[in-house]
Amino acid sequence: MSFNGLKERIDGLKKSGQPLSVRHYILDTMLNQFPYKIEDGMCEKLVRLKNGLYECGVYEDRPTMCRVDNMFWMYKEETPTLQEYYELTEKACRHLMHAVLDLDEQEINLKYDEFKQISSQLPPKL
Repeated sequence: MSFNGLKERIDGLKKSGQPLSVRHYILDTMLNQFPYKIEDGMCEKLVRLKNGLYECGVYEDRPTMCRVDNMFWMYKEETPTLQEYYELTEKACRHLMHAVLDLDEQEINLKYDEFKQISSQLPPKL
């Protein structure tokens, strides 16, 4: 789900009058305190590289909601294993590449393969 989609979902829950779950309350707080501007669903700190890929310009200091491994614990009830959460995250990433970057499936596969190749050479970061 995109940043804007998540914000809309939580706003809808708040308007319905029903109390937010602890998880939704934490997400709402993180969204409201997100330190960077969001334009067209993309963070202003997302930097386009010469090869067409994007990278986070503040990766070492990125907010909690941008840290996939940390966010897993908020969705532990819905995704019992970290591997399943990674798969859901990949699916969401592919959806965003299509929706935001207007890439077709073949272009997404190429970019995702490039990303996996680059990221496999980097040490893990939490």
